[in-house]
Amino acid sequence: MTSCISIFKTVSLPLLFGFLGSVSILGFSPFNLYLFPLFTLLLFLLINHKNNMHLYMHSISFGLGFFLAGLYWIYISLNIYGQMPSFLSIFFIPLCSLKYRFSILFLPALFTIVEWIRSFIFTGFPWLSYGYSQIYDSPLSGYFAIIGVHGVTFLILLTVIICYKAIITKQNMSRLLLVLIIISIWCGGYLLKKVKWTTPQGEPISISLVQGNISQDKKWDNAYIKESFNKYLKMIENSSASLIILPETSIPVLQQNI
Repeated sequence: MTSCISIFKTVSLPLLFGFLGSVSILGFSPFNLYLFPLFTLLLFLLINHKNNMHLYMHSISFGLGFFLAGLYWIYISLNIYGQMPSFLSIFFIPLCSLKYRFSILFLPALFTIVEWIRSFIFTGFPWLSYGYSQIYDSPLSGYFAIIGVHGVTFLILLTVIICYKAIITKQNMSRLLLVLIIISIWCGGYLLKKVKWTTPQGEPISISLVQGNISQDKKWDNAYIKESFNKYLKMIENSSASLIILPETSIPVLQQNI
């Protein structure tokens, strides 16, 4: 009986954490439910509080669910045509530091550093940085102008780990102090949102976004490069905008070979 329960937990918990990871993307556009990424991480920490034997596998399961749900729409182009390896979930390994008695800043700092490294290592993959979940409506969005997306990621993880510590602690004064820290972080962001960091200069300009909709199997085929060039050239010539923006990698040729 005990063995059956152990097997059930071994199988079901990774599925649960994969589900929590997938739900986290509701904090991003077009849903913009900015509290979801915080709640799912907090649940992850609380469930693993006394059950951290398989924390590495649980962390990877959470990351796998997160990236599968958030990036399923570009997986084919990146993996099949771009040969990008499917190991993004390892970037959630910093959650494993939960089982070590480090300072309250360690996990948020480690997670943020790893996310920053992800933005440029192996040619870089900055999409779905956790901080982007706070762009709309969230009080934490007030910090973007000062500390950027990775700084906001740090504040998300810091908020979550402080909430976790406040829940598990048995000391009322410690709990009160932790709650006050969270309130100060979020109130600070709310006040910063009211600051006008930029001012418009001159008259507005017209902008065009052009999309050639060239299929991936043709985009990287040398036989179709000239056809792609001509298609985008025609679209550019038909635009009267002051600024014309093409999709990334719309010209599949190295700069020195154009």
